[in-house]
Amino acid sequence: MKIQDLIKAIRHNQVRITHHADEEAQDDRLTFDEVFISVFQGEVIEDYPTDKPYPSCLIYGETFRKEPIHMYGLIIKIMDGRYSLLFIVQTQTVGLIGVKGGQKMLPFEKCPVCGGEVVEKEVEKLLRGGKHTAVIRVKAEVCLHCGERLYSKDTISQFEQIRAKLSRQDISEFQPLGQSFQVVLAGD
Repeated sequence: MKIQDLIKAIRHNQVRITHHADEEAQDDRLTFDEVFISVFQGEVIEDYPTDKPYPSCLIYGETFRKEPIHMYGLIIKIMDGRYSLLFIVQTQTVGLIGVKGGQKMLPFEKCPVCGGEVVEKEVEKLLRGGKHTAVIRVKAEVCLHCGERLYSKDTISQFEQIRAKLSRQDISEFQPLGQSFQVVLAGD
């Protein structure tokens, strides 16, 4: 697998990002722009053409803070001779999926995580920023077997903007839903 294939998918905005990847990136304080830049400057250091469910490779890159990121990449051949790309940052467990060629993002027939059937659904996503939490309904590709969700790059960008507003307490455009509470169990 060539790093140029991953870079082309990112440059053409042909990317899908897993629910798990979004949560892990948030926990590790990584933006997806930072992950994408690390791929642009990265290199394929090992190739695994017989990996299941898809062939893959190991990619090395660095964060803006010059910390190493190792990304596990998969390439999936689909109809019309186009390719879908999946790569997962192993040190921060960030996962991305995209399509090379064409303008329209094609849905995956199989989940890149477990190989289960994937369908498009409207889902609810909880977003946290500072002391605030927001709920947003978005379209995602969802695995019927393991439940993994795949979001578009634009949807993830929207998540990052909402989280930043929540952190800054810039919540004037959000509608209140009620109150949130932390439950402390006896003995904790």
